[in-house]
Amino acid sequence: MDNKYSEFLKKNPKPKISEKIDISKLSDDEVVEFIQMLEVYQIELELQNEELKAAQKNLEKVSNKYFALFEFAPVGYIYLEADYRITDSNFSFSNICEFDKAEIVQKSFTDFIAPEFQDTFHLAYQNLLQTNNKQSVEIQILTKNNLKTWVDIEMITYDEGKSCFISIHNKNEKKIAEQALSAQQKELKELNSTKDKLFSIIGHDLKSPMGHIISFANLLQTKFDFYDDTKKKHFIDIINQSANSTLLLLENLLEWAQSQTKRKKITVKALELNGLVETAIRLLSHTAVQKNIKIANKLHGSIFVFGDEDMLKTVVRNLISNALKYSNTNSYIEIEALQNDNICVVSVKDFGKGMDTETQGNLFKTGLIQSKVGTNGERGTALGLLICKDFVEQNNGEIWFESEVDLGSTFYFSIPLVTKELPEAKDTQNIKY
Repeated sequence: MDNKYSEFLKKNPKPKISEKIDISKLSDDEVVEFIQMLEVYQIELELQNEELKAAQKNLEKVSNKYFALFEFAPVGYIYLEADYRITDSNFSFSNICEFDKAEIVQKSFTDFIAPEFQDTFHLAYQNLLQTNNKQSVEIQILTKNNLKTWVDIEMITYDEGKSCFISIHNKNEKKIAEQALSAQQKELKELNSTKDKLFSIIGHDLKSPMGHIISFANLLQTKFDFYDDTKKKHFIDIINQSANSTLLLLENLLEWAQSQTKRKKITVKALELNGLVETAIRLLSHTAVQKNIKIANKLHGSIFVFGDEDMLKTVVRNLISNALKYSNTNSYIEIEALQNDNICVVSVKDFGKGMDTETQGNLFKTGLIQSKVGTNGERGTALGLLICKDFVEQNNGEIWFESEVDLGSTFYFSIPLVTKELPEAKDTQNIKY
């Protein structure tokens, strides 16, 4: 039949759609054959139409699968033109940057990149367009709330290198975890270094005063009648000074150990600052008398601050002790307090040996504790200052200093003022150090 139709078509070429067929010129047999041919064409068209419908359904299935894979992939995807314009993006990228898709498409991708990573991305993107080689780079994306999120991006070209397909992997949690781990490792390294240095310093600083106590105690025990009262008093003063020095060191060591192991319990309440200062001055009065140093308490009236009593006592005592240690004989120390809004700034000023630039730079660094000698040969580890910094910060304050060689040093720390009704005491545990 096909051959017959083919012969018929050869004799009677297929008319154009716009051409009219004059059936009256056809014979009866030709009309029958022509009708049969049309019926065959109709069947063929129906078969082709069914094939097209099946192909269309398959195409829709493939398209839906692609849409699902693209839109709901756990990785962010975007299509980019050479001018950085985004032509399409998926839900994962919207989740990363917290913008709706309508707020992303047709925007420049550089609008979503943190300023400090603009050059990094631009260089990688230009290399991609010039070489058609896949590029990978780590950058930070800006979210709708202007926060920064770490991402890994990979880029490939398509459409003959005119456009780009980018996959965006959110690695913010991983990056934060890595940074936290790195910080912990650094802190652990510093603590180990501090521990080693402390053991070395303590071995000397504890041994030296204890040696003095034992030596002069033995002299008094074995040759008590040999020495006059002036000499005996001198020996007793040395024993007393050595004992006080040892006690202060041991107290600082205990405070430091508790803070580093997070076992320090904090009880915050309203405190009268002048009383804390006077208590510290009384405790250190013997040292002041030995060096003939006058301690001037210039706090006026009652000043109430909010903090932990034991911690603030330790801070004030350590700062005054430090000032005494590095003050010259026959000198003086000034203690003042300035009230500003809701903050009280306390200062302890001495006129002693001061500190050079290097010492100042290392003063509050845990891993750089060094043994320093006072004006009368007193030993010091700077551990007390580390404890002061730790305790002041735990009480919502700050600590800083000014110093010049041979002119002395002034240490300042801030503490919240009690300006209204006195709050009740609060116990705080598991404080972050």
